[in-house]
Amino acid sequence: MDFRKQQQLNKAEEQIIAGFKGYKIDEEYTVNIYDRGQGEAILFTPVFENTNFIYANQIKYFEKKYRVITYSAREYKSKEINVDLLSNDILSILDILQLKKVNVVTMCITTGNALLACLKRPELFQSFFITNAFVHMPIPEWEKVLAKFLISILPDAMVKKVLVKKIAIPEERVFFLPRFLPVKNFKEKFNHNVLPMLNADLRNQIYQIDVPARVITTEYDPFIPIKYTKFIHDQMKNSTFTVLSGRKGHFLSLLDPDYFNQELELFLTEVLARKVS
Repeated sequence: MDFRKQQQLNKAEEQIIAGFKGYKIDEEYTVNIYDRGQGEAILFTPVFENTNFIYANQIKYFEKKYRVITYSAREYKSKEINVDLLSNDILSILDILQLKKVNVVTMCITTGNALLACLKRPELFQSFFITNAFVHMPIPEWEKVLAKFLISILPDAMVKKVLVKKIAIPEERVFFLPRFLPVKNFKEKFNHNVLPMLNADLRNQIYQIDVPARVITTEYDPFIPIKYTKFIHDQMKNSTFTVLSGRKGHFLSLLDPDYFNQELELFLTEVLARKVS
């Protein structure tokens, strides 16, 4: 990214930060919501806490002609990602903002949260635009996922030298980390030895969702193997699926922002045209 584009992105992030407003969901949790623009609603779901701004470019682009919403994700304070709770957070946000229909833009782990919310209350969801996605999977899969990521970012000659540092975790599994990432930092980040466990497996329910969906991944999708993204496409009745060749961007979007905006705009145009007809 050149300096000018980086400056524009930094400014967009600052404007987004200033636009958040707190809403109390329950006794213990207040969610910060960004809600700007008018027209059809687009909900950008954050991947982890404090990663709202992976969508900064898209948010500033689309709020000129749509009502754009994002929020600060709930932090994970245990060894488990509570998918049921996180999907309920999405539903609470839609209720707080009194949204009757929403177009969801999602990626990576948060895809499952949004899909589960749709399974609970399908009448609220108009479409899904999904990149680098997967359905929640059992923790052993993360071993393969991280190994694939490390292999994808390292030159072949360095893989054997740098790739594997193993951390013992419950049930005699191992976790791959690059040698330059201290184990201590990893444990402090997640408060335990392994990425949070997932408490839901949606793979047998995705087929029930029949809203329009656009599913995109890349050959170099580092965290999520293509087979999981393709599984969503195969199971959802009204989805289109594209695999891009070559490296585009990095983990936080994996897609060139202009390409992302163009594809999302085309998709929303198709969805809204279908709605009118």
